[in-house]
Amino acid sequence: MRVLRWALPIALVAGVLTLPEAGNASGRAANDIDPDTADCNKVRCVALTFDDGPGPYTSKLLWILQSYHAKATFFEIGERIAEHPDWSRNVVKAGMLVGVHTWSHPYMTLQSLPEARQQLVKAVDALQKATGVTATVYRPPAGLSTPDILKIEGELGLSEILWNVVAYDWEHSAQPELTVAAVHQYAQPGAVFLLHDVHEGTVRAMAEAVPWLKRQGYVLVTVDRLIRAKTGAGPKPGHRYWDRDSGQLDPAKQG
Repeated sequence: MRVLRWALPIALVAGVLTLPEAGNASGRAANDIDPDTADCNKVRCVALTFDDGPGPYTSKLLWILQSYHAKATFFEIGERIAEHPDWSRNVVKAGMLVGVHTWSHPYMTLQSLPEARQQLVKAVDALQKATGVTATVYRPPAGLSTPDILKIEGELGLSEILWNVVAYDWEHSAQPELTVAAVHQYAQPGAVFLLHDVHEGTVRAMAEAVPWLKRQGYVLVTVDRLIRAKTGAGPKPGHRYWDRDSGQLDPAKQG
């Protein structure tokens, strides 16, 4: 599976998207496999991951995911966690996997090592204070990192999680049908979608994409389930999973 930069085929561009009405979701009937215990070597799993939150649309996204018996992974910015701790608590209460996305979203490769460490320490601390959760997974902004930063991550108990499908949802928030089309085109077992819950268009797209994935027989899991299927264990601190360039989960690159 490759990191994607694509032009969407016209046939996949959908019409106007609307959020489902409460009580109309039918995800459990379509696919009742428990995403928390799914063996992704035996069932078709995909992982939706959301960066840059928590945001004002996160609660709607959580409603969609819960309505369809789906799980996702959220990489949250420390500043936003500190500003809206209740939003982060809601993500945890919904049973999602929550990690950090630095304190203020700088490119980490432009930070000194002490600055990079501080970005991570402050973000981890913010999540702990807001939710009681100690972060174990981390995503660097733009996927930019270095071996020295990866070492710091390991010292802080963090695994670095990248992706293998880029939906470019932030570029067309006003056209959520394009994000839906990306999901349609690139869904396959093991897909890890890079998305952002701070854009209303992304959340509207998920109202269509999540039930569609369920109808195709996919189980929507957190990234640790995919890692466990590939490596036989959960994420290990100081290891990188998936690759910004090749898009492959390659155990040989994990330390």
